[in-house]
Amino acid sequence: MVISSLFTHHLPDDILVGFLRWMSETAAEGWFVNDLHRHPLPYHTVRLAARWLPVNRMVRHDAPLSVARAFTRADWQRIIARAGLDGAGVCVEWRFPFRFGVGWRR
Repeated sequence: MVISSLFTHHLPDDILVGFLRWMSETAAEGWFVNDLHRHPLPYHTVRLAARWLPVNRMVRHDAPLSVARAFTRADWQRIIARAGLDGAGVCVEWRFPFRFGVGWRR
């Protein structure tokens, strides 16, 4: 089982397509991706929280940027199709709070 958590939003689409293909070829049982959902509510919440909470500069900058670079369901479906996995039973599920679980089982 290959598991990726809060990582894929850092990858450009072409690299992410390759990463999904690699996971599918490598995993004996399947793979699972847990990542952020791009949406205005978590973006503004994180942006304001990072401004007012005692966090370092990197968190203040990176947290809202990560949400802004995250994916929507349509983004995941497009990337899965580009990877050639749209007919392979890849599942995209929304999870609280503003996360997507994307998985495939052999």
